[in-house]
Amino acid sequence: MAISTDLIEYFKQLGLDVHTTTKARGHLGFFLDGRIDISKNTPKEKLVQTLLHEFSHYIHSKIEKNIAKTGGSLNVIFDTNGGKFVDNKDTGSQSIKYGDSLMDAIDAMDEAAGGRPRRAGFEFKGWAAAADAGVADII
Repeated sequence: MAISTDLIEYFKQLGLDVHTTTKARGHLGFFLDGRIDISKNTPKEKLVQTLLHEFSHYIHSKIEKNIAKTGGSLNVIFDTNGGKFVDNKDTGSQSIKYGDSLMDAIDAMDEAAGGRPRRAGFEFKGWAAAADAGVADII
């Protein structure tokens, strides 16, 4: 099964209504009131990234019920999984405000840490939600 198919199934198990053939209100994806809409025009290589981004809005909504009205933020922790950032730390974090892109947090983390993590014998291929992932969720 594809990662995107597994994510959609997991989201549905959580009670989310997921649609992948919508206009998504002019965006690649959109979350509102327990529903994730993914635009039918979302490129296949951006599908997982878009699903995770919209899922982060779902998480926000569970943490703070009125987040769409009040704003808010969430701290994203980056773990190098045995590697090190250029600044020699093995973890870092960035704050995401409601409505911000996860990609903005990744770019900010790269800038704050001096670049992507390094680990002897490994090539950095992206970020994954699981430490033992065989494929990056976000490149």
